[in-house]
Parts: sequence; C-alpha cells; structure tokens
Amino acid sequence: MHSHLFTLASALVLAPTALAVNYAFVDLGLAGSDYPSINNNGRVCFTQGNAAVVWHDGTTSLVNMGGGTSGAACINNLNDVGGYFNTNSPSANLNGSPVDLSGFVIIQRGGAVAINDSRAVVVNGFNAQMFVYQNGAHTQVVGDGGIYGTAINNSGVVLGSGQRNGFGGYRAFRWQGGAFQYIAPPTATTDSYIWTYGINDQGMIAGDYTYFGGGSDTPSQPFLYASNGSYTLLPHVADSNLNRPLAINSTNTCVGFLRQNAGGYRAVVWDSSGYTLLNNSLNMPGWIVEEATDINDLGQVVGLASFQGIEHAYLLNPIPAPSTALGLAAFSLFVGGRRRRSS
Repeated sequence: MHSHLFTLASALVLAPTALAVNYAFVDLGLAGSDYPSINNNGRVCFTQGNAAVVWHDGTTSLVNMGGGTSGAACINNLNDVGGYFNTNSPSANLNGSPVDLSGFVIIQRGGAVAINDSRAVVVNGFNAQMFVYQNGAHTQVVGDGGIYGTAINNSGVVLGSGQRNGFGGYRAFRWQGGAFQYIAPPTATTDSYIWTYGINDQGMIAGDYTYFGGGSDTPSQPFLYASNGSYTLLPHVADSNLNRPLAINSTNTCVGFLRQNAGGYRAVVWDSSGYTLLNNSLNMPGWIVEEATDINDLGQVVGLASFQGIEHAYLLNPIPAPSTALGLAAFSLFVGGRRRRSS
C-alpha cells in the first residue's frame, strides 16, 4: 500500500486569480449534452444534433459510429473517436471504421467514455458494469459493487468510481492489468463520495470528494493525486457547492466546472496561480461559459457554453503570457466522459 503524504498547497490560494494565459474563443456550433473532447492535434469531438462530429481547423465532419444516430465522447491522438450509436449502444470509430463495442448483452445501453493511443477503450454499460475493450476483446473491471469508468492514459491506467464494501459512499479507484488501487484523500471521511475524472501520462490524477459532517453535506473538495501517493488539495471556489476537475494535461493544468450556490454552472481552470473562472475572464457578452470539459498538452481547452440559452461547443486557443512557461514548470515540480454531469 502507499503511505499517503498529504500536502495542502499554500501556493494555491482560495481566491480567483488572473489568467496565466489569454485565450481566443472559437464557437464550434450547436452541441448536445455529451462532453466535448480534444486531442493533441487540435481535433475536437462532440455531439451535434443526433450525430457524432469532429471539428478541426474550421471544418466539422460527421463520424460514422455504426448507427443512424450517434454521439461522441472521447478522442485519442490517432484521431479515433469513442461514443455510442442508436442512443446508448457503445461504439468507436477506430482507424476510420466503426466498431460495435456492445459485444456482451450486459453492456448494451452504454457508451465509450475514454480511449488511449493504444486503442484501449473504456466502456460503461447497463447496471454499472464497466469494461475495457482492446484488439477485439472485452475485459470486465470488477469491483466490490457497481462501478463506472471515467478515463484512461497511455500507460493503460484506468480511472473510475464505484461502491466498496464497508464504506457508505462511493470510492474512486485506479486500475491497471487487473489490479485495483482505491483512492481516498486523508481528509475524506468513510462516508465520502470520491470521484476521479482525469489522468495524464505522468500518472497525475484529478478528482473531487464530498464529505459529510453535522448531518449536512459540505462543498466538494477538488484534489490531485500523484503517482508517488501524495495528495494536493486544489482551491475550492468561493460561493459554490460543487467543484469538479474533469481533465488534466501534461503540465498538471486542470479544467472543469463549479456549481454556484445560487444555481448554474461555470467553467474553471486550476493552474499554478490558483483558479480562474473563465466566464468572468473571457468577457464574452451574451455567453455563459458553463463547463470546461477537456484540455490538451498544448493548453487548448474545450467545453460547453450557452448563448441566449442555446448550448454550443467551444474551443479556447491559448495566447501565452511571457511568464506562462515558467509558471507551469514550477507547478509541475510542486505537485510532483464522459457523458455529462449527473450531479
């Protein structure tokens, strides 16, 4: 077992900060409720209407997922896309061809939520069943109870959360080659709900937990978990009751969303300077930047935003400030699908 070293990052203050980078906003068009995803080639997959699409360099193209209707939830650096067809049958477009991933009856009514560059695909199915598909074979990931997958990196480390015997809430886990490791920050209580959502190729994991005390739930706490077993708490945004980091890139910059105490969602970036609310910093009249759902190693961010109440996918292209490279390097040294939110 790991001996957990708990670190509370004094450099990450509980206050909004100026953006370490400036962004150019790109409207990608109308979007469904599935989370947009971006790869290191700048290709963005998302769901538009009843179709899986990929946007690149100003052009939106349909992706054949094997059915009349479809959705896209994840993309790798080979430009393969994972998602579903006919509403809830898991599928992927691998090397240009659709592949039906519902190889077992039990995983029908699900979707592919993550894919790596070895074409290993994380599939969630009916009744909280989870599988990893690769090279024509399904491997079931079995925990103490129902589980859900959320991410996979290029080393084949799979993230997810699910029930665990002896605990009142959900526990997050990392899984590789049949081996489970449950993840629980030392500050989380036994009845906490702990979730993990993003992992980079260095093994850094982003997640959050909600713990209970005094008979009422307290705001969720975002965190990072490093491959050496250490935890770092990310700042919780003021005036919010849910903070959720959904993705993390190679420089340990996280993106996600918060839920305001007064209601409504806002996109957040956590980086070396603390956190930034994109909706406030971008100053886009008429737009509400609700969620940042993915970030690539170039710092490009994608997510969902509404304009006059209508949902759009967006892309943020970074315009680095002179001090950005130094700040990201310092943060990296310091800290050592995905279908849409359900809570």
